[in-house]
Amino acid sequence: MGSYYTVAPTRCHKVPEEALEGFEGVLGRDAWKPYDVVKCEGHQLDLLHVNRWLEREEIKHRVEPRTLLSSGSAKLTKPGRPARQFIDFADGIRSILKKVVEYTENDPQPSMEERKKACMAFHKEMEAGECLLVRDLSSMGK
Repeated sequence: MGSYYTVAPTRCHKVPEEALEGFEGVLGRDAWKPYDVVKCEGHQLDLLHVNRWLEREEIKHRVEPRTLLSSGSAKLTKPGRPARQFIDFADGIRSILKKVVEYTENDPQPSMEERKKACMAFHKEMEAGECLLVRDLSSMGK
C-alpha cells in the first residue's frame, strides 16, 4: 500500500474522476465532495472526518462534541430529552473507532527490513508506471 500526492490546477470533480479512472479498490478519502464521482468498490471516510461528522451531529442534537477516542458519556448543552438513538449510534461508532486505533497502536510495527522492502516495491511500481495515480495531472479540470 502506498500514497501518491500531486497538485492539480483545479479543485473540480474532474481531478478525482481522471486520477482514479479504473480504480477498483476501496477509496480511503476525506469529505471532499468531488470524490463522490469515483466509481469503485467502496468509499471509506477517514477517521478524522468521521469524527467531524459526529461532532456536527452532536451539536445539532444538543450534545457537547466529543473527541474521536472519547469514551465519556454524552453531556447535553441544553435542557430537554436527549436524542437517545443518535447518542447510542455515536457511542457505537466511537467505540469501534477507538478499538481500531488502540489495536493499531498496540500492534507490533513491521521491522525496518519489511519497511524497506515495501518502500522499494512501491518505488519500482511508480517507476514502472504501474501505479494508478502516477499520471500527468496538469491538464485536469481544464
